[in-house]
Amino acid sequence: MSRLRLTIGAKLGISAAAGILLAATIVATQLIVGASIEESDAQVRKQQAIEKLALQSNIVLRRMQAATKDVRLTLDPAQVEKLSESLTADRAEGAKLLGQAADLAALPANKERLHKIAGLLDAYAVASLEVAQIRKEEVVSHVSRDEVAAQWGEPAEAVERALEAAPDVARMHEVLAGIDDDFQFMRSASWRYTASRDPALLASIHEAAARGKAAFADLRAGVATVPSAIGQVDALAQTFDAYVAKLDEALPLTEKLNQIVETRTLPTAAEAVTLTREAIDVASKRVEEALVAALEAEESGAMVTFAMVGVLIVVLIGSALYAIFGIARPLSAMTRAMDKIGQGALATEIPSAGRGDELGEQSKVLGVFRDGLAEAKRLREETARLEVEAAA
Repeated sequence: MSRLRLTIGAKLGISAAAGILLAATIVATQLIVGASIEESDAQVRKQQAIEKLALQSNIVLRRMQAATKDVRLTLDPAQVEKLSESLTADRAEGAKLLGQAADLAALPANKERLHKIAGLLDAYAVASLEVAQIRKEEVVSHVSRDEVAAQWGEPAEAVERALEAAPDVARMHEVLAGIDDDFQFMRSASWRYTASRDPALLASIHEAAARGKAAFADLRAGVATVPSAIGQVDALAQTFDAYVAKLDEALPLTEKLNQIVETRTLPTAAEAVTLTREAIDVASKRVEEALVAALEAEESGAMVTFAMVGVLIVVLIGSALYAIFGIARPLSAMTRAMDKIGQGALATEIPSAGRGDELGEQSKVLGVFRDGLAEAKRLREETARLEVEAAA
């Protein structure tokens, strides 16, 4: 019987161990799925951070573009200096943002793209600071030109009065009017050229300067017989030449500034914006992929868990049914049979005698025991009968 108890206990222990193993497997599966989901969530957070940093760097670039535009429009050297400081600060901030984004990027192509954007942003900052420096020189040139232009009015009026003594008064007044028109055109056109960068306008300025110088030669010839007018014409011509000289200083600065804008700042900014959009698109796509992976991992883990829980339930139910119908009830029936046999009911049927396990073996042993008792009883009765017969 002790062997039977050990065997039954072993079988129940195996069932319990199987249940525990399944439960442990479920827990392990949940941990693996949880780790997978956590990894996907971490990937989502990382790509969202890259996307945010790229967007912030794009805002910095837009801010730099606005500052560069303001530099080209302002006439205040102090404002140019302030905008230069803003460009320098944005340059450092952009490098920091893109460096952080590149550190987070896992894909080599996106990491390289972010490094390239950082290089473009830095190149844009360098070009913009050059524009600011040129603009400061340009503003100073504008101021000095205006100072020269302020000296034009009175000498021009003096020449106009002196021309009254010229032999050909009407034509001389016409020549002077043409010179004044050319001077006023150069003043207004130089400002328009700074804003429009129109090559045709630049050519017109040079033509007006050449035309004015030729007109002064004609004017001098017209007043050659009027000594009092010659000095006044020469004084006005000096003012004209001084203004043209200032233009010759300023216009190359404007050309250089425009060249930097056309060949460096505009293409660099356009390329940086394009690459930034690509980096943002890649990060967004990676976020979507990570979210899908997290959802798939969660669904897969749930399916595996449900399947294992189902198996665990089947094992537990099977163990319970085995314990009830395979062990408890047969043991109870065998116990009742043993009680009856012990009370002398030797005709009692032995349960589970046909089983091939330990309960069947115990039933067979009990059957041998019952049959032995029945045989002993028969022998006792036979002996008693023989004794009665012998006595008779």
